[in-house]
Amino acid sequence: MDSDKEEYYRGVTDYIVERATNEGSVLLYFKQNYGDKLEIHEFIYNIVSLSEDFFEYSQNNNDVFTNEDEYEYIAEKSGVSSDIIALIIWFKECYMMSTDCITYVGECLECGHKELFLRETEGVLYESHIECAGCGKEYSFDEYEDLDCADDE
Repeated sequence: MDSDKEEYYRGVTDYIVERATNEGSVLLYFKQNYGDKLEIHEFIYNIVSLSEDFFEYSQNNNDVFTNEDEYEYIAEKSGVSSDIIALIIWFKECYMMSTDCITYVGECLECGHKELFLRETEGVLYESHIECAGCGKEYSFDEYEDLDCADDE
């Protein structure tokens, strides 16, 4: 594995471990399902690397896959339950959102800036929103779509 990929995997893993540790219920959830002696870094690193393997596989096959397809692939390779995989993959996406890796195509309806990012919605699992890099305006997906459609009329 090249050093850039290894560094990325480690960065994501460290972020997820920190989240799981800070949100004690998540760490407890992992340990209840996989034992008190769970080596959390190794456990999460394995899920992250399998997620990346799935991404490469889907890119190479030019096919459309769902989140559930990804979870099934990882579950089959790792023996980890889909609900825990979904949580780890969500935290992986949160890491990517926090580093401006996930963008939204469009422009800010407030200032016209074309750099829009997806951001995790604070305190809500599996929910994100749109944020303008120019003025900081935040939109829910529904709100953005409704306002954007109103501008087109």
